[in-house]
Amino acid sequence: MSASKYQHPEATPRPDEASPAGGASPAERTLDEIRAAAWLKVLLFFLFALVLIGGTVRITHSGLSIPEWPIIYYGPEKTKPSLLPPFTEQGWETAHKTYHSEVIDLGVHGDPRTMQTFKREFKLEYSHRFTAAVVSILFLALIVQTIRKPVLRRRIGVLIGVSAAVLFAQIVLGGVVVKTHTPALSVSYHLGMAFIYIGMILWMALRLGRPEGTPLPPRPSRHTWLAWMAAAVCFLQIFSGGLVANTEAGRSYNTWPLMAESLIPPANAMWQSHFEPAILNLVENKILVQWTHRWFAFIVAAAVILLVVRLVTSPLSPFGRWMARASVFVLVTQILLGIVTLLEAVQPWILGIAHLGVGLILFLILLGLVYELKTNVAVYEYETASVPASKPGKESRLEVQAASLS
Repeated sequence: MSASKYQHPEATPRPDEASPAGGASPAERTLDEIRAAAWLKVLLFFLFALVLIGGTVRITHSGLSIPEWPIIYYGPEKTKPSLLPPFTEQGWETAHKTYHSEVIDLGVHGDPRTMQTFKREFKLEYSHRFTAAVVSILFLALIVQTIRKPVLRRRIGVLIGVSAAVLFAQIVLGGVVVKTHTPALSVSYHLGMAFIYIGMILWMALRLGRPEGTPLPPRPSRHTWLAWMAAAVCFLQIFSGGLVANTEAGRSYNTWPLMAESLIPPANAMWQSHFEPAILNLVENKILVQWTHRWFAFIVAAAVILLVVRLVTSPLSPFGRWMARASVFVLVTQILLGIVTLLEAVQPWILGIAHLGVGLILFLILLGLVYELKTNVAVYEYETASVPASKPGKESRLEVQAASLS
């Protein structure tokens, strides 16, 4: 269905997207916008890599191989601080000894590591921190460009400011996670905040992908709320998955669809009395955490499928149609990956990382659909033209509009 068929008289630009006086043509993007959009896409790539590396760090229990943050100490009693990894065997020995004295010997984290295992875990954690530093530098460069360029200040200035605050909070939370020896709930918050930040970067890239002054509908599509709901339940499921991974609840039952030969485990297993306060069952009871994650997935599936069914006849843009179709494929892939990961008890760990990565892709696709429905004039005009004829005693909206134009 062609988008150009629907040209509603109310489809005027919103104030925040209006073309500036003497500015660029509404049909064209400035070079500054094109460059910033490309920069945001590069940033998205590094953020995606950062999430996957972070997931690998968590699954392999490598997070505490560097027990200090952000400094690494190579001398006794926290002397010889550095931001770089060891380059000598003596440096590795010192780092290894620090790890055992601050983590293993205190009973915080597992069994003693051999030097070979320690080196592997250290390199994983260091790569996570290094990638996070690259993301921060890229984002700082984007902030500087936004401050310098008026068109960028108009279009993404507010979003840049909010996302900068989110990134700062994320960095602080990352330090807290290390300092408090990676508690499950804090790590899940860290993951959830990362998804929020990535979503904001995507939103800015999408906004800069539309020429300034491009007409927007007077109001979003009536299905926008459903797209928001699908993205929200997807986010909650990802947070729930973080709890499953961080508490290792995925290893409590490795059968599907039954748990302990039933769909719902016994009540005394689902809500255990030894958790104080009892509300901790929601985040620490491995049986309840796994059961919640299993069945909440069907709520996500229902929301995504309902959204796609509602959009079948809508005149989405080519990219919008691609996102709608891709969301179903990614959803099915994610569910199958989740089942296989569960049955294999997260062995090999690459299954868990793939599950995390596909979940992030689904979340970003759903956010993309939200933006599509908020900004697509053709969808609004199609929905307006599809209003039923007048009911008894009432004029239809189309008749009212026709009368007002005559």
